[in-house]
Amino acid sequence: MLTRASWTLFLVVVLTSCERGRVIGSKPFELGKMPVRIVMDGQRSSGPTRELCLSMPKQDADSIQTAFDRTRRRLSPVHVVLFRVNGIPDTLDAQLHRRGPMTLCLWDHGLGTPTAPHSIHAGATATAEELQVRTAEYTAVELSSDRPMQVSEVRWWTGQRTGVP
Repeated sequence: MLTRASWTLFLVVVLTSCERGRVIGSKPFELGKMPVRIVMDGQRSSGPTRELCLSMPKQDADSIQTAFDRTRRRLSPVHVVLFRVNGIPDTLDAQLHRRGPMTLCLWDHGLGTPTAPHSIHAGATATAEELQVRTAEYTAVELSSDRPMQVSEVRWWTGQRTGVP
């Protein structure tokens, strides 16, 4: 039987694991066809994985996941463009991960070696050597969507995945 202290520790670990990344936008906004720009702090990001998580009402998260799952090429209805320090745009080649009832994360291995021998997105596996880490500094991210939705928080994370998300 778990003690009160054990339950507290368990809840702290579970809740913080759901909060991966740093908040880059916490003011609620409407996402739609017109891009919304969120200023990032220009800190160095290192990969290979880049991940942008959006907190939203459950019905919006459900509709995005449904739309994503039904497309042949698994295209995300949410579009992400990152802007590097030098102003060059960098599109997030989004894969979708549902992190909770109201959180969706869009991710790719965009900071891995661009000439990896095979595609992670095709369901293949890769070793750390095949996804050598690159770094980038981003000053902003622009988000748009094929349909209107509410977003209450945006989180950004980069790093090496250590298991299934």
